[in-house]
Amino acid sequence: MTAAASRLKSLEDAYYEGVTTVKYSDREVTYRTLREMKVLINELKREISGTSGANVAMPSYDRGYQ
Repeated sequence: MTAAASRLKSLEDAYYEGVTTVKYSDREVTYRTLREMKVLINELKREISGTSGANVAMPSYDRGYQ
């Protein structure tokens, strides 16, 4: 399990229990709100899946005739 996946599991476990303090391997973090934790959970999920939060439109070009 990667560090990000381990952190995600710890965050999700705490979130679903309604606890805002999470202990990682060598430190303890207290989040201000559950909402803050949910944002971080979503960011970690995007990081693990390899997608970014940005919506990027790719331009397309044509010559104007067929």
